Amino acid sequence: MKKLFGLVLSVIGICTIASIASCASAPYKVLQTGDSAVLGQKTVFLDVALAPRSLAVLPLIDAGIYNAGVASAEAAFKMVDETKLRLMRDSIADAYAGQFGAELVRAAYPFGQDEIYMNYFAEAGEETIAQLAALCEENEAEVIVAVVAQAVCTGVGTFGIRGSHEMRLSLCVFDKQGQLLAQGEVRTPGRQFGATDTAGYGFLFDEGSAYFASLLQSLTVSP
Repeated sequence: MKKLFGLVLSVIGICTIASIASCASAPYKVLQTGDSAVLGQKTVFLDVALAPRSLAVLPLIDAGIYNAGVASAEAAFKMVDETKLRLMRDSIADAYAGQFGAELVRAAYPFGQDEIYMNYFAEAGEETIAQLAALCEENEAEVIVAVVAQAVCTGVGTFGIRGSHEMRLSLCVFDKQGQLLAQGEVRTPGRQFGATDTAGYGFLFDEGSAYFASLLQSLTVSP
């Protein structure tokens, strides 16, 4: 009887967890929906820009230990950035073209890497808007897409053994005058891995690309 009771409790626990998970918010959010016909026009698609990795600062000692480990593997993480970012750029561009049937003109990211942060395009000033409009004109395009990605460490465990991470992406779609047509963001579920775990870090890019494709599917659906 005790074993049966324990089994029932386990099943209830699993079902409860599943129920909570199903009610949890999606790892992507549409901030402004767009018109699929407009988004399907000839589009300049900027290479995804990678903002500097964000590391936790608290708890002070644990985060310090973890961040020192990350710094010790800086060269290895840089290689992951180069490889995975290239794959992410291709994956996201292909997903956009496939979702909206747009003719894409791929373009290198034209802004200073030191300036980039998550809301760079969402908060774009007149100078940035003018540059985006100029890129549309140069390529005879009606739309331009800008995406920023950033790996974020949201917390560190005891003794800095493992850190919790997520990949965040910000999408902004503009017309050739620089008016915002659509906007969304991705925040992947938290993943824990060690300070020098390049495989765990690299997986964030893969997961971010997958959820970005899901965001695009909802980008023209009213909330």
